[in-house]
Amino acid sequence: LPNDPDGIFQPPPKPRCYELLIKQASERLSIRCIPIRLSILTQPLNGRPACHYCGQCGRACAAHANFSSPSVLIPPALATKRLTIVANAMAREVTVGDDGLANGVAYIDKNTGRENHAQARIVVLAASACETARLLLNSKSTRFPHGLGNSSGVVGKYLTDTTGTSVRGFIPKMMDGVPHNEDGASGSHLFMPWWGDNKKLDFPRGYHIEIGGGRRMPGFGTLGGVHLYNGMGAE
Repeated sequence: LPNDPDGIFQPPPKPRCYELLIKQASERLSIRCIPIRLSILTQPLNGRPACHYCGQCGRACAAHANFSSPSVLIPPALATKRLTIVANAMAREVTVGDDGLANGVAYIDKNTGRENHAQARIVVLAASACETARLLLNSKSTRFPHGLGNSSGVVGKYLTDTTGTSVRGFIPKMMDGVPHNEDGASGSHLFMPWWGDNKKLDFPRGYHIEIGGGRRMPGFGTLGGVHLYNGMGAE
């Protein structure tokens, strides 16, 4: 797909029962329903095992099959013997030299309150949208009076989150299914890309639909809003 191009990927996890049912219905309606791309291994890689479907992704992956910086990025960096990790450090601003180029980061030691400076030839801000904007706006100087990289005046503005909604349904065909472990890899195994033709929309990009379901253990919030199910509001 133009907006979902091919690449070099591991095999996707097999679809769950309810995902197969939805895929069958999607094909009858000529709606694309294809494997979703996850940062979860289905085959061993670089000493990390494949996901064994324990369903504990939300508590961090003890097997290191799911992607995270501590599991995937930091170990090989440590192996180079050229990485220094500074804990309890709150970055305050990016400092610049007389040439206007970044030359380091000023940070506060959260334990002592002292300000320190890490000098560098290259500075990479990877602090997510809001924190990166905060650091850029904090990085004021005579050359950059409105913050670093903010000549347009829009750094920190027009930030938005990913919006979404959910729709639930009951599938009678699944009532008499054989009980089995259907946790699978975290998240959906299939999804519906809904941005192939957005020329009819008055905004760029589009949507996608992620599939969830099955017989799961009840989680926090189960039966929330049950008092509304009788159609009488809070009565």
